[in-house]
Amino acid sequence: MTILSKEGSLIQEEPSQKDLSTANSSLSCIPMNETQQRRIIKRIWRSIMEGNLNKLKSLQDQLLYHGQELSNARINKFGWTPLHAACYFGRLSIVIYLIEQDHADPNEVNPNGWHSLIFAVMGGHGSEIVEYLLKKTITDPLLTDEKGNNALAYAKSINPGGQVEQILQNQLI
Repeated sequence: MTILSKEGSLIQEEPSQKDLSTANSSLSCIPMNETQQRRIIKRIWRSIMEGNLNKLKSLQDQLLYHGQELSNARINKFGWTPLHAACYFGRLSIVIYLIEQDHADPNEVNPNGWHSLIFAVMGGHGSEIVEYLLKKTITDPLLTDEKGNNALAYAKSINPGGQVEQILQNQLI
């Protein structure tokens, strides 16, 4: 870092940790207008549907630049988070990234009370994602939605006796 001495000459000096933290904290995020936000949210939705993790990471960088987090974003009018969409569309690599790198909460619910496990079951892509959520995360298989149904109830109604139902039953035993 170049500083000006008392005598008026320039001096090269390495920045201290305090200087670095002060400089970083003084940087402000550029606010995002509604049009920009909608455009990024649509692109997040599309990248999840396509299973494009690299594109999603790029969009995450854009959100961070504007002071927003990906895991907290609501990406449709039903209050889905990116993790909800990734579970529903069967995008395991994105699910893993969102939970392990972005620290998304698998128990976060939308306004209907659906959480990641229910989205995985309802999407019909579920067995790998259901196993991952149950074995590698803090997902609560007993969480119920606003109607009192848990993921097992939905698995029984969608595909009775199917693999997802068996995985959930084994977890609850």
